[in-house]
Amino acid sequence: MSIIPTQLKKALALLVVSLLLSAFYSVNAQRPPDCQTVISLFDTLNCEPAGVIEDGFIYIDAIQNVAVKLVAKGQYPQNGTTYLQHDTTSTYLWNLGDGNIVATTLPFIYHSYTEARGYEITVTITDVNGCIGSLAYARVRVAGSPIVSVTNPAPVCQGDTVYLNLTEIVQSFAFYYFESSSQYFEHKTFIPDGPNCEILCYNTEVEFDAFLPGQMVTSPLDILAVCINMEHSYTGDLTMRIICPNGQSALLHNQGGGGNFLGEAIDDAGGNVCDPSLNPAGTPWNYCWSQVYNSTGTLAAGPSVVPASTGQQTKDSTKIVINQNYFVPVDNFSNLVGCPLNGKWNIEVCDQWAIDNGWVFKWWLDLDPALLPMNWSYTVGIDTMYCQGPGIIAISNNNYTVVPPTSGNLMYTYHVRDDYEGLWDTTFNLMVFPTPDSELGADKEICEGESVLLGPSACSDCQYLWSNGERSNPISVSLGGEYSVEVTSKDGCKASDSLNVILNSLPIPQLILHD
Repeated sequence: MSIIPTQLKKALALLVVSLLLSAFYSVNAQRPPDCQTVISLFDTLNCEPAGVIEDGFIYIDAIQNVAVKLVAKGQYPQNGTTYLQHDTTSTYLWNLGDGNIVATTLPFIYHSYTEARGYEITVTITDVNGCIGSLAYARVRVAGSPIVSVTNPAPVCQGDTVYLNLTEIVQSFAFYYFESSSQYFEHKTFIPDGPNCEILCYNTEVEFDAFLPGQMVTSPLDILAVCINMEHSYTGDLTMRIICPNGQSALLHNQGGGGNFLGEAIDDAGGNVCDPSLNPAGTPWNYCWSQVYNSTGTLAAGPSVVPASTGQQTKDSTKIVINQNYFVPVDNFSNLVGCPLNGKWNIEVCDQWAIDNGWVFKWWLDLDPALLPMNWSYTVGIDTMYCQGPGIIAISNNNYTVVPPTSGNLMYTYHVRDDYEGLWDTTFNLMVFPTPDSELGADKEICEGESVLLGPSACSDCQYLWSNGERSNPISVSLGGEYSVEVTSKDGCKASDSLNVILNSLPIPQLILHD
């Protein structure tokens, strides 16, 4: 079977798109016999933000959910030969790259993109005489949030000086995008024992939107591989099918393989086979179907091994790193010729027999990257980062010195400005525990033979340590000297105070003589 060259595939795909756009704009329209040339262009200087040219491509840098202004202009090298052409009398057909195709009578359009990724966009100009111009191409690079994760710093005590390193609290990186011809669904999901449970089949979807509108599967070799990472305790229970966006499908596996395990499965232990909480997951292995990579026949007829962990006959896994031990699908992938590349692709795993069950950890679909209109990527760097919040007294790069002014859950806002002038922020909280009351008041005076109670106001669950070794509150003292106490709250915050007890001697008795 011959493989269509990559450049020919792209040329055919572009031709299909051009025809689709023309048909969308004017169904069954006939080209007027006296057409003058129309050259469609993007007016890069008047786009907002202005377009830039890199490596021969026009790029417009956008921010997620913020509208950009796309502006077109026409060149009319034969203007006036038969009739007058002008942008104000032309019409415009925009393919915005995200599924929206819009016709306008003005040479501009405002549009916002909800997903941070790259988009291939086109505009076609049709002049006053109905003559359709060439397709003009550009790319929109949409910046996504550079903030990946936030971790609240450890709690502190009021009055402490806190040193916050923002790189440890907020993980932020330059946003990176690349066009991919692979899509993953990664979420561990239980496969119930089909006939005995309400749900018979496992179904999840992955979605592609990086291909040109109207691009289709033209060869079974366009499907590089369908892979599933799973475990199940009986291969003969299962049917597996890949279903494309228009409903065409190809059977991957059809109940062969008998009692072989898939992966290091935990065999059914009885009980409720429909409840995932009662059926723990084993260790998944990869199983992939391909008509491109080296295969060992169908999954049912493929080789088996006996892992030490289970001691069970188990279908050998696909060796993805070295592209070995792939499986031939039951249905040839020619069943998928004519499928749209863009859209939702679904994998269906059905448990047809009783007793056994398993788990799917993830699955993915690899399409030929040569099908992509262009393989391109971009990075949106971080320009500035800063933090705002209570008690910040000093800043050095990403290190902030904070003296919390109050106790409680204090909120700080972390701001990022990216290279596209996009503003992003997140918040984190600094828990500040109150300092316990250790106030002892003014010095005390007592006379010999007297005592006095010392102690701060009562504190729930606090611990006390006095300089004389006492651990209660209050304490009674009858000796002079300095007394100090350290109070530790239930949150580990400490405070201390001291005072002097002045012991006054009793006066010397005076002998009073009577005349």
